[in-house]
Amino acid sequence: MFGRCTTIAERISSFINHISTWLLFSLMIAGIAGIVARYARAPIDGILTLSVFLLIGFVFFSLAYAQLRKRHVAIEFFVLRVGIGIRLLLRAITMLISAGACLILVLASWPYAWKSLEAGERMDGPPFFPIYPAKLSVSVGVSFLLLQIIVDLFKALKAARSQSEHFNHSKRDNE
Repeated sequence: MFGRCTTIAERISSFINHISTWLLFSLMIAGIAGIVARYARAPIDGILTLSVFLLIGFVFFSLAYAQLRKRHVAIEFFVLRVGIGIRLLLRAITMLISAGACLILVLASWPYAWKSLEAGERMDGPPFFPIYPAKLSVSVGVSFLLLQIIVDLFKALKAARSQSEHFNHSKRDNE
């Protein structure tokens, strides 16, 4: 059961990472188009704002995949100096704190995104881009990050339990 949930979470993270890749590609195209248009003395209105919205989607949609592949910044200076049991315990505690922080972000971001979507919220000035896609991408991205952190938390707890059982078997064998 847990293995199947892990596989589903990994597939979701990979899928939204593909979306993130296309957003990055679109961001590059928009940037190039903006530069070329400016040199041609025909600047494109709103290209900078569009780039910011694409960047928001790119960043938040790639968070879960970065968590899956362990690509987030980690400070291991202290952790590498302790035993495996304490290391696994610290990993589980870190995942628990991360899950709590992400849960707060998820609970805070969804109401704003939903209200923005319902209102059809748009920018105040031209070109009047809708704001709700950026707000939704924050909510969706952080939600999938939370899902991936929960999967990693269960993996860490499973590893800690396995290590504890291994330690207990070794201790009994030595007695």
